[in-house]
Amino acid sequence: MRSQALFYNYEKEKKITSSFVNHIRSISINKTVLYLSCVNSKEYLLNKYKVLNRENITVINDTSLLLEDIEKYILQYNPKYVYVDYFIMVDGYHIKVQGKKLHYMRNMLEDLESKYNVVMLIALNKR
Repeated sequence: MRSQALFYNYEKEKKITSSFVNHIRSISINKTVLYLSCVNSKEYLLNKYKVLNRENITVINDTSLLLEDIEKYILQYNPKYVYVDYFIMVDGYHIKVQGKKLHYMRNMLEDLESKYNVVMLIALNKR
């Protein structure tokens, strides 16, 4: 599996989170997972989605998460899979994430994937 940015159009956060949780269920228990939530608290996620309570999964709530912050979390937790739930895309003539064009994010994903041998799934929700 390769890293991906998943695009949503005005989707409810519960649907995005549920799709990530369903994907995590299929991951082997010996693979480490880092789940970065930009919207839901860690307590909410651990109570609502029991699968996230596994020993191989680290859940972090960071509402101010920047694209550039992802690398520090990868270095700290050394995951095989990274989920980012979710960044908001700006609605307008040029769609951007945190003021940066989408090609910047794609290049960052590819760099982190090759540098750390990690698979990243980042949800982007248009608002």
